Amino acid sequence: VWALGKLAKIDPSIEATLLAAFRDDDPAVHERAAAGLLRLGTPAALAQALAFISSDGDPTARGALAAVITIARPHAAELAPAIDSALSKVDPDDPAFEPLLRMKIETASAADDAPPINVDAEISAVFPAFAQMTKLPGFDSMIRSLRTAESLFQTTGKTTDADLSPPITLWMKVLENYVHAWLGPRLAGLQREPAVLFDYVDRAIGSGWSGYQRWLEPKWRDPAEVGGAKVEIPLRAIPNAVRELQEHRRKRLDSPLSVTEWARMLVLFAVDHQPTGFRNLFKLGAANAPKAAERTVSLAHRLHTLAAVRNLVTHRASAGTNTLAAFRRSYYAAFEDLVALA
Repeated sequence: VWALGKLAKIDPSIEATLLAAFRDDDPAVHERAAAGLLRLGTPAALAQALAFISSDGDPTARGALAAVITIARPHAAELAPAIDSALSKVDPDDPAFEPLLRMKIETASAADDAPPINVDAEISAVFPAFAQMTKLPGFDSMIRSLRTAESLFQTTGKTTDADLSPPITLWMKVLENYVHAWLGPRLAGLQREPAVLFDYVDRAIGSGWSGYQRWLEPKWRDPAEVGGAKVEIPLRAIPNAVRELQEHRRKRLDSPLSVTEWARMLVLFAVDHQPTGFRNLFKLGAANAPKAAERTVSLAHRLHTLAAVRNLVTHRASAGTNTLAAFRRSYYAAFEDLVALA
């Protein structure tokens, strides 16, 4: 079936054979037909390949196929709806998600005669630490994803009738992985001495929370607003992030925790507040820096807000251009603060 994709360029009638194979119930035949259609390269064939990419087929195969699709300028307008449809069917953790976003950028760029955008310069203007991060080993995947999200913002962010949630979703995926890689080892270190950790949770979070909450209240704006989008970030929900620890069970760290969880744990494990017994067990920043506790709480609030907006625009409401622009500003400012704190 795969070889038919090469032959179809010689004999156009073979396209019908590939399309029939694509409709086969056998997953292996279905997958190979999609690869053959990709090699054929016609808009109709690529639309079927996109349908496979967003199907419930093998994720690795779908991701590999998505990674090699290139949208030619003459086909961009015709394939744009198929790309949007495919994006609506995959979640941010799907291997095909970022390749589909790249295709969306290609279709948007094809419809725009504006000169190419210097993506790195646009990011560095609002996130100065980015320039240094591009030179560090081990950040390649994160840098690539940030560039994709920024490119998507620059090409589609001013289109009022477009779905503006994809860059927000990808930005938060990057942030989730970064924060987990940064704080995960610190929490894992605390969990190596469970008796000490559980005692802290029982005393500070169990007994000291009410007093700590009163200190936090004037610093914790709820609801919060980002470019017209209002989200609730209830202060009372912060202890929910450590429910396992309150039950004297370790938190699992084998997969990334959400930004919401980490934001809440910053409040619980990264702030020194002697009157209530809360301590900076994560050892973040300079312990004696002026207003260190307030800055950490402010960062946690911003992270929590970003996560809430992400949930809002991906599940309940559409992101407007004002929300997207405000989200971008807050996102890069938060990332800059995270890098400084690390």
